[in-house]
Amino acid sequence: MPKRKEPDERDPVLQAIGKQIRMHREGTGFSQERFALKAGMDRTYYAAIELGYRNVSAKNLIKIACNLKVEVGDLFPKMTELEPLLADFSDDPG
Repeated sequence: MPKRKEPDERDPVLQAIGKQIRMHREGTGFSQERFALKAGMDRTYYAAIELGYRNVSAKNLIKIACNLKVEVGDLFPKMTELEPLLADFSDDPG
C-alpha cells in the first residue's frame, strides 16, 4: 500500500481542485459519505480527492460533475488561482 502523503506534501493544484469540488458538494447539502455513495465511489477515495491527496481521473471528474449537476469545467478553479501554483510548468526557461 502506498504511503499516505503528509498534508504539506500534497500538490497545491490538486488541493485547489479538491477545494472547488468540496465547495460544490457542500452547496448541495450532501455529506462526503452520502455524495460518494451517490457517485459510486468509496468514501475514503472521495475524501482524498477533496483533500488533494488524489490525482483524480477524467472519468471520475465526469462522475462527480454529473452527480453535482455542474459542468466538468466548474470543478476547476479559475486560472488566476491556478497560475501561481503552476510556476513549475512554465515554458519560460529563465
